[in-house]
Amino acid sequence: MNSVDDNLYTELIESPTNGLKAIMCRVTHTNQDFFGTCSIVPFENARLAEQHSRELCVRAHSISNIFDLGKDGVHLNIYGPEHLILDVKIVTDFCNYLEETWDFKMTLSMRNQPVLVSKNYLNTPVDLSQFSAEAIFRVIKKFQNRKGVYSSLMKVAIQGLGKVGMCLAKFCYDEGYQIYASDISNDRRKEAQALYGVIPVQADQIYMQDCTVFCPCAISGTLNASTMPQLVCQFIVGSAQFQKNPNNYKLIDTNQPIWAPDILMDPSILAYFFNKKEVYFRRLELLV
Repeated sequence: MNSVDDNLYTELIESPTNGLKAIMCRVTHTNQDFFGTCSIVPFENARLAEQHSRELCVRAHSISNIFDLGKDGVHLNIYGPEHLILDVKIVTDFCNYLEETWDFKMTLSMRNQPVLVSKNYLNTPVDLSQFSAEAIFRVIKKFQNRKGVYSSLMKVAIQGLGKVGMCLAKFCYDEGYQIYASDISNDRRKEAQALYGVIPVQADQIYMQDCTVFCPCAISGTLNASTMPQLVCQFIVGSAQFQKNPNNYKLIDTNQPIWAPDILMDPSILAYFFNKKEVYFRRLELLV
């Protein structure tokens, strides 16, 4: 059986008016419909841009398979010198050119990462923060029910009090959980404490916080070989991306702590299901 990597193909296109380039990486070319994401990055090395695109294409294909979308995985990497990447008009004009050339539409999602969809599925730019927080909370509730823990005994540690983390804090507060949280902003820590009774924790201490659930909702890559051994929790679920290999999408329960991979709450799948959230939640329920 061929691996996903064996079925990848890439196509390069250059802007006719400026120095921007784009690499489209797709798993197959047999399906007229596709699903994936777009990155806009200050790469100038074509090899690095292609590698980045291939990795995220495989991730998109995994998400499509996990949620049974029946679509080809795809990733579009727009890259070039930083001064061009930071010019909104130049990037927008190039995106419009790419949409016409490759017959697709891009819709903005959380983290300024556009979601790439074929023209027969369109969405509108939306804020996915509350949707993401509710998805995390529902996974927490399922873990709680499975373990039979009273809400008053649930202790949740939230890393990052941005839009997702703050929404999650409200969900947990309404459920009666004890909440600990860290954030680089002292103002956000104070706000969460005033609104939801959050107990503030220093950023470097959040990993060692004794809790039931650890929720990484800040930048990607915070859970790694040096921070993982510090965790004192039973379960991990959060919105920070690239926590686990995309193929390991089932709950991992052979070792502690149990981990619900971030791919289940990826911004691309949340944007796809934004107008049919209950369909997403039913599928999420089956996966975890």
